[in-house]
Amino acid sequence: MSFKPIQLVLVLCMAATLVVACQSGQETPQVVEVTPTLTVSATALDSPLPTPTATLSAADSPLPTPTRGPSSKGRAAVRGILFLSSPEFTAPEEDGIYLIEVDTEDGPMMVLPVIDPETSLRAEVDEVTGAFFFDDVEPGLYALAALTTRGVQLSIRRMDTGEPQMLTIGEADVDTVIDIGQMILP
Repeated sequence: MSFKPIQLVLVLCMAATLVVACQSGQETPQVVEVTPTLTVSATALDSPLPTPTATLSAADSPLPTPTRGPSSKGRAAVRGILFLSSPEFTAPEEDGIYLIEVDTEDGPMMVLPVIDPETSLRAEVDEVTGAFFFDDVEPGLYALAALTTRGVQLSIRRMDTGEPQMLTIGEADVDTVIDIGQMILP
């Protein structure tokens, strides 16, 4: 019987495998489990940053929560709370929450009026609570909007319906505070 070189190599490989597998004098390798241990204590003192000691609340705010009424007779005050859905993109620039008077002489409003920082009413805003307050609002129709840190004007929406907040101040609202509730941006 004659073997070709390739057959000879295959037979030798199989024989070597059998010899190695059948050796009984060697021990089987053991699996060793290693549990990592922390040798250096990691405490808050290891951080260069101070450990927070308290949570921030409305009582900690440097600004008072607006609760007063309108400063002038014959006008109204408006208050509410603004929540930001994406603070990094929609934060109002320098508390830029505005009431923009809507001109109703040209028919129904189709687009949000443009904020004019010189003529639009700007709110006082509590940065901690999101509470805002407009003082001395004359009777009329208003849109509530914000000017963001990125220079974009956005409509402020009602939290419960998602609709843009439009506000009508009538004669019955004069000398009162109108609480419009929770708002969201955008």
